[in-house]
Amino acid sequence: MRELPITTRITQAEGNRRLTLRYILLVEETVQELEKYGVKITEEENMTNATVLDLTMTPP
Repeated sequence: MRELPITTRITQAEGNRRLTLRYILLVEETVQELEKYGVKITEEENMTNATVLDLTMTPP
């Protein structure tokens, strides 16, 4: 799986705490040589992340 960094955003969370979020596009190649996409968002301050895989729509 490839990770393609998209952007980083800095904002403030509750309690006036700095929040830096890094957005990454995930690209996975299938056996049929197609690509499936997902996203990963990482909070830089504590290196926690959330990942959602297989967001790619397939034809009916």
